[in-house]
Amino acid sequence: MYRISLSDAERTQLLHVAQTHTHPVICRHVLAIYLLSLGQSRHAVTTQLNIHRHTLRAYVKSYLADGLSGLMTLHYAPRVGALEAHRTQIIDELEQDPPATVKEAQHRIAALTGIQRCETQVRLFLKKTNFGGAK
Repeated sequence: MYRISLSDAERTQLLHVAQTHTHPVICRHVLAIYLLSLGQSRHAVTTQLNIHRHTLRAYVKSYLADGLSGLMTLHYAPRVGALEAHRTQIIDELEQDPPATVKEAQHRIAALTGIQRCETQVRLFLKKTNFGGAK
């Protein structure tokens, strides 16, 4: 179906990226192409990397179309929480009168935005925004 013929230099580059890249999904993309270039069967690669054959096909198409840069592109957007849309409003309100506890911040955020979140999620949101007022 699809054959990947690479030079030794290209294989070395793929192996280096697969071993050193910080994102595990990109490492898997690159490793799949590397293993195919060594002559392993599609079935062996999908089994070894625990991916579906259609996923492998998508990796190959991406590599054939755009080369290594195609493999190093993630095709999904990070999830953004509902509180992020109100970030500046929440921080401005809490900076005017800092809450003493996370529970108080939780209630004030719910009253301000109408969004209910558990204490853990409020604590993570406050930490992510570098707001140090609530304990």
